[in-house]
Amino acid sequence: MILSSRIVFVSLFLGLASGPQSIDVETDSAVKSVRMFLAGREVAALTQPPWHATIDLGRELDPRELETVGYDEKGNEVARATQILNLPRGYAEIEIALLSGPIGPIAAELRWEHIQFKPPKNAMMFFDGTRLKIDTNYHARFPNVDWSHPHLIAAEMKFGDGVVARREIVVGGAVADTAKSELTPILLTQTSAKPAVSFTDCLLSGEQPVRTAAVEKPSAIVIFVRDPDASEAVHALDPTHAMRNTFHAQGSALRSIALDNGTSMRMLWSIPQKFVGPGHQRTALLFDSSWDVSASTLGLVWFVTREYAGLSYDEPRKFADAVAVAGLRAVSESRRRAVVLILSKHPDTSGNDPRAVRRYLAGVGVPLFVWSLTGPRPDLADSWGEVEDVSTIAGLRAASDRLRENLSAQRIAWVDVDPLTALRLHADPRCGMATVARLGM
Repeated sequence: MILSSRIVFVSLFLGLASGPQSIDVETDSAVKSVRMFLAGREVAALTQPPWHATIDLGRELDPRELETVGYDEKGNEVARATQILNLPRGYAEIEIALLSGPIGPIAAELRWEHIQFKPPKNAMMFFDGTRLKIDTNYHARFPNVDWSHPHLIAAEMKFGDGVVARREIVVGGAVADTAKSELTPILLTQTSAKPAVSFTDCLLSGEQPVRTAAVEKPSAIVIFVRDPDASEAVHALDPTHAMRNTFHAQGSALRSIALDNGTSMRMLWSIPQKFVGPGHQRTALLFDSSWDVSASTLGLVWFVTREYAGLSYDEPRKFADAVAVAGLRAVSESRRRAVVLILSKHPDTSGNDPRAVRRYLAGVGVPLFVWSLTGPRPDLADSWGEVEDVSTIAGLRAASDRLRENLSAQRIAWVDVDPLTALRLHADPRCGMATVARLGM
């Protein structure tokens, strides 16, 4: 379908989104009504600008399409825009909103979103490669051209923290926008000692095979979520404080219970920073993380007992929210991956329910391991599923063996489908591989 008009989201969801959300879109003058759809279900119908609605995304975090469709005065569809919720996106994104004239667009304005709601520092816009003059409102006028032919409009916006967002669209002629085809990485796990040599026709969408460009065994990332207070970890795993002064610690102690070569570890602390958008309509919780360290050079005992050097320990903990964010970040890495939650005595003040978070990680294909430093926790089985007791060195070693085995069996496949379709793929059992994501299952 060739669409004659454009509609753009002003509200862009760069992180995890659930619950009631304010949605704003902009259109050109040809659009007389707008309908919004969430996962194919209509959630709003608007008959006049401003094109604004508040919709409830629900309590689940599963990735879904949010679509907005514009119609002309006869009810014909003339514009459509889509964004995917709860999958990795950039720290900032921009959209190009066109301003209509009698026979075609006469100008454009930039709309943007930064994950911390930071304002832009500067921006550039180009028309067929020629830089346009852009004013302080990020508005630029177009030259007089023949709109029966396609034209490339490109924009770049830089923010104060150094993040750069870019966008390109093609307008005019028989082209409504750019359509980029990119390979999508998905996680597989090896189920046979001798998997298939060729993965042609191994991965299926329904009954139809999808093109698989490569299957690799890249490096691995394990993201740990832990209470900033290290006292429980130290009491259980380092009672003699051998790890407290790592400068004098022996190499064998530092490497105690190491993971395989090519595996990195990162800590995501459970105390978030809160950022508020303009008008206080939207907020974002961002979790501080450590640098990545080698899991074969610095073992689990050293890593799990590290102190937190960030915000005050008195801040409320949000363990489930942090696990969800860890899952999102793990997917963005395109590596073998796992998330490990280390339970705490402190209460969880998360907005997301642990069950919903577990379903989210299962849906996007991120293995979750839950460890307890205080012995068995059958009371949390309903919330977090299986909990492994790592209150002793022997328990930590056994849990690390299971984590290592899971990572070792993982592979990354690059498939020629969109990200949502990729999460619903399944593998032919004869290929000796299985997909890890369970979206919609």
